Amino acid sequence: MRTGDRRRARKARRPSAGRGRSRRIKQEKILRRRAVLAALVFVLAAALLTAVYRIVRDRYSDKVGYPESSHAWWDFAWNGGETDSDPSGNRSPQGEAMIVEGPETDMTGSGLTGDTAQAEGGTAVPDDVVVSYAEPTDDLFKRLLGSFEVPEDRTETPDHGYSPDANDYMETGGTAQGLLEVSEDVPDGCVSLDRVPLPEAVADTPELYTYDEMLEDLADLQKEYGGLRLTAESEVTGERGTGREDAEEDRSGESEEKGCSLMRMISAGETYDGREIRVIFVGSRQAPHNIMITGSIHAREYITSDLVMKQLGTLLEAAASGASFDGRAVAAWLNEVCVVFVPMCNPDGVSISQFGVDGLKDHTLRANVEAAYENDRAAGKSDASQDFQYFTKRWKSNARGVNLNENFNALWKRIPSGGKMSGGGYKGDSPCSEIETKILTILADERHYEAAVHYHAMGQILYWDICNNRLREHARDLANQIKTLTGYTMQISDDGGGYKDYFHLKDDPAASLTVEVGATEAPVTIKEMPEIWQQNRLVPYMTMKWAAEKGK
Repeated sequence: MRTGDRRRARKARRPSAGRGRSRRIKQEKILRRRAVLAALVFVLAAALLTAVYRIVRDRYSDKVGYPESSHAWWDFAWNGGETDSDPSGNRSPQGEAMIVEGPETDMTGSGLTGDTAQAEGGTAVPDDVVVSYAEPTDDLFKRLLGSFEVPEDRTETPDHGYSPDANDYMETGGTAQGLLEVSEDVPDGCVSLDRVPLPEAVADTPELYTYDEMLEDLADLQKEYGGLRLTAESEVTGERGTGREDAEEDRSGESEEKGCSLMRMISAGETYDGREIRVIFVGSRQAPHNIMITGSIHAREYITSDLVMKQLGTLLEAAASGASFDGRAVAAWLNEVCVVFVPMCNPDGVSISQFGVDGLKDHTLRANVEAAYENDRAAGKSDASQDFQYFTKRWKSNARGVNLNENFNALWKRIPSGGKMSGGGYKGDSPCSEIETKILTILADERHYEAAVHYHAMGQILYWDICNNRLREHARDLANQIKTLTGYTMQISDDGGGYKDYFHLKDDPAASLTVEVGATEAPVTIKEMPEIWQQNRLVPYMTMKWAAEKGK
């Protein structure tokens, strides 16, 4: 090989500087593309997770977001965004709930003076006035239903981010002063509340807690405890097993000396498919304080009816067996606080969720359910995305396709109107358009309540507030008490139209909570009932204590 050829060969074997730069540039481009691709994958994954979260939230929750102009946004910011956790972000363990603080300074300059705040807050029943309520009967509620008028709508009432009870509550004691202390002392002649068993009538948890099952259980409770009387001396007299099984117990011979019946059950009215809405009063109907506990206003949440019936049964057994709570006989508590139970607010809807259209007797109502299915399918709603059987299982509304918990005249105008019957997304043509809503409104206005607890499912959440809440600080405080028992997360809500909301906004307001039980998709599986029961079995007693000591 000639010298020139050898030089050219060696040169060809040596990589040139230009070729090396080209390779580096090519590698950098590949790395940049990979970085861009990774970023795109991250963004798409985040978007997908966000979409899934919103779908799950919208599907499993009845609550909506908080617009910045609403009080709820302000209230959340007021607490630094930590409504139920310590500053480190750690969730409070069950039974060791952190206090959700209220205002700690005077509202000077807020536009409300202390006197005005108390006046607008309106103590509905002054301390020096003895209240006398009409004895609740079927006929009384029929008359009230016949003269029913839709209550005043407070949708346009301005919300200043605080409630009229703020100054009053800071002066009289509240959240900032700590939780209620419960004595573990058991007085002579009493037994510990922990020893009170579930009565046989409500001990089991059936796969489907039906309307008929509830009626049978109520008849058994009425027979067992309906013959007992609560005297003015807080003694329970009479014999077990001598009560009448029907709703109206025999009042013959009733006198002040004999006392009142321990349990009074009435029918507050009938639904569109002919089912009675049963209401049970436990304790003195002339007690100075009243609380309410409700279940199953949403059809698919019928596990709450089983829960409320268990609470009712154990309260009756506690009084009858001489049990005590907080160092006092339960019977003494029931002379001071009347407990009103509505175990199943929406019996027609419950029957639809459990048995489909076969759960209804009226053919027009059956057609309503089928029409709601077509409406929701056309609207692309997730509960109608599968077959008709799945749709009815997920049913929330009453038999006319109206979501009862969006039908009360409490911020009703703010709720978007779908305009058509739905399995759960229609608020009705007008507030209080449904017979069930009318009955529950009358029940709320029939007497003064200090507190109301409304059971829903699912989420293990305590919703305690609403825009324009007239007893915000009382509601916040009651929620803190209940959280110590349940360990549930406290949240605010800003949707309106609900039974809780009506109690917060009506002329005679009460501290009101929506308590979401269970962790599985509604209908919540009965496998959760043991835990749900342990979390909520003491709620009636703690609410009685709160109503007597802190209620307004």
